[in-house]
Amino acid sequence: MQKAVRRGDAKLAGYWALELWASGFGQYVWRRLLTVSAEDCQRSPAPPGAALRVNLRFSYLRSVAGAF
Repeated sequence: MQKAVRRGDAKLAGYWALELWASGFGQYVWRRLLTVSAEDCQRSPAPPGAALRVNLRFSYLRSVAGAF
């Protein structure tokens, strides 16, 4: 998933994220997304605060869904 994000292949990244999620690795998906947003997006022309937004969405989903 992380390599697909780095290559800019949104469809492949989404596919692997859903595969991981369906396999019970939802926590891992969020950790990878946070890592990608912290490492890669800060070096590219990404929106500022991408890591913060990923972290906030994860926290929100955890509090609402209680899945993690």
